[in-house]
Amino acid sequence: MTDESEYSFLPQPLQTRSRRNHLRNRLLGRLMTRVAAVSTRTGQTFCESSGIPKRKLRVIGYGVDIDGVDRVSAEEVNRVRAELHRAPGEVLVGSVGRLVEQKDYPTQLRALALVARRWPLRMVIAGAGPLASQLAGIAQRLGIADRVSWLGERSDIPTMLRCLDAFVIASKFEPFGLSVLEAMAAGLPIVSTDVNELPEILDGGRAGMLVPAGRPEDLAEALERVSADPELRARLGTHARNIARSRYSLRAAVSAYVNLYDEVIDEGAR
Repeated sequence: MTDESEYSFLPQPLQTRSRRNHLRNRLLGRLMTRVAAVSTRTGQTFCESSGIPKRKLRVIGYGVDIDGVDRVSAEEVNRVRAELHRAPGEVLVGSVGRLVEQKDYPTQLRALALVARRWPLRMVIAGAGPLASQLAGIAQRLGIADRVSWLGERSDIPTMLRCLDAFVIASKFEPFGLSVLEAMAAGLPIVSTDVNELPEILDGGRAGMLVPAGRPEDLAEALERVSADPELRARLGTHARNIARSRYSLRAAVSAYVNLYDEVIDEGAR
């Protein structure tokens, strides 16, 4: 696991340092028939630290409302597109998330500045947070203020996603990217940092492009590739949607938990 000192911006440690809590987890772990975790990495780490046999682990991801994305009407999409004032030939790459250090929007803006010299790309960012004015200032200094649309908090994220050509997440740390799942459900190609659970969510990079965190040059290269290649966007987006539907839909999550309960009941009845 990555050294927690690299995550000094998080409000609390990733793992408990309390001996009392550690002993409690190990005791309760002996009583558990199964342990459900949202990702392989998270589950294995918890089992190792709590002395729980990994045979008890079952991985069940979060579920997103894929049908909600499908219910977005053409009228709703046209309304948001009109709000964005998209220019002819312009590629829209979007993000959804709090404007905080964890999301590393400065790296994302620097990558945009590199791509904007060569390609008609615009960044659409939905979210609010304490770094809003600082990030707007960075965009101004980079000369890309006209290439960034700050949408603030939105209640129509599925509609916004349907207006984009691609989705980007530049996070330094992302335990489980729900915004990425929503973008996958919308059939968007993903450009993501190679951190925490994101590679697992993106099927090892087959449902999106993975780049190192904190590297605007690498992020810019991936953004340019996605922007310049409609066939690549279509291929990644189709695979992303298929993964979202099969692994991360509400239906898939409910079915996985029902199967888990049935497994435990059957084992107890023997």
